[in-house]
Amino acid sequence: MSTRLPKIIAGDNVSRVWAEAFIFLMKESEAKTPPLLVSVAGFENGDVVEDAAIKTLLDAELTQKEIGFDCNDVAFTIFPHSYWNPKRPPDRKSLYSTYLRAYPRLLKRSAQNFRRGTYFQRLIAYDVIVRGKDAKVNQLERILDIWHTSKRHSGLQASCFDASKDHVPGPYLGFPCLQQVSFDHDEQGGLSVNAFYATQHFFVRAYGNYLGLCHLGQFMAHEMGLRLVRMNCFVGVPRIGRKKEDMRSLEGKIQAMIPHGKP
Repeated sequence: MSTRLPKIIAGDNVSRVWAEAFIFLMKESEAKTPPLLVSVAGFENGDVVEDAAIKTLLDAELTQKEIGFDCNDVAFTIFPHSYWNPKRPPDRKSLYSTYLRAYPRLLKRSAQNFRRGTYFQRLIAYDVIVRGKDAKVNQLERILDIWHTSKRHSGLQASCFDASKDHVPGPYLGFPCLQQVSFDHDEQGGLSVNAFYATQHFFVRAYGNYLGLCHLGQFMAHEMGLRLVRMNCFVGVPRIGRKKEDMRSLEGKIQAMIPHGKP
């Protein structure tokens, strides 16, 4: 555990910001690693800016180590970007229904990764009890309702952690590490996405986490009539998630792509 000030890593390219964070963690003692704040901007015409070489390298490493999913697969758990086209958007309720129809197939196809659910599923079908009966709450839809009526800041947030399900014993649950997502706006019509992770594994999931949060921000900005300008992600306990000795080759390749570790 570290009592150091959080490390801030910011940039205009999600791939390079992830890469700098990865390099930073590889050089840190795990016992003394500080919390991490990652901030991504640079959304040209609303699009997420990536470095294809870095992403391809990471995906290849994930395949080589037989992880079973890539960066886009992880991003899909936060927002199903392939189901949504902002230039030809369907009614957003069609997006929700399409995802929920596909959800059982997703669980079967990736039972090991999704056995406890996905973030998007909890965002649009969060389990609650209403008058003694089980019910589902679409948190994104409620946020949009609040935005279009009162714009109350405290209402622009959604939970992924469910204490009734997730406060269970066990050394490693794997889900949910993402606790909460909130949205903020400025006077120029810009939208920021803010996320909190209790812990985050950087080799396997962090890139996809950041990409998925950016995609979620794109969707919400579109539905709120705003422009996505920033994604902020605070990580309480950042970890590489693999033995550092096994990551040295990847570290060297990434370092060569980003001289001095700058995004």
